[in-house]
Amino acid sequence: MPEELNVLRTEAADLLLEWARQAAPHYGPVGSMDLDRDGFPDAEGPSYYNQFAHFSMLLLSESIVPGATTKEREHFRSLAIANLRYILSITDSDFHTPHYSRGRDWGRHVGEWLNYYALESLKLMEVKDQYIQLKQD
Repeated sequence: MPEELNVLRTEAADLLLEWARQAAPHYGPVGSMDLDRDGFPDAEGPSYYNQFAHFSMLLLSESIVPGATTKEREHFRSLAIANLRYILSITDSDFHTPHYSRGRDWGRHVGEWLNYYALESLKLMEVKDQYIQLKQD
């Protein structure tokens, strides 16, 4: 791999880790990622960060993106799992989720990005599980 790509990869990993460290305190008690609620205290519903927050945390917790300490990895994993539970809990029987961004209610719809990142999180969990199974065999 060219040295420029190694530098880019390292800087991107550092940026994601710093984002996660700054974002972690903004998870609500039910697992919602409420980062933009500070700027919009009267907002109804979840932040748009819920579309991808769990995937970012899983990348770090499972060391796909390096840099987090053992304690941080455990914390990021618990946040990711709580956030996945949360996004499933707000999904209705028609697979619609509420869409709120910057305090505005955009209505309920099938959240393409939310589902995309949920699928990416699932793929990451499956690969991790397969790796664990191989190590045990």
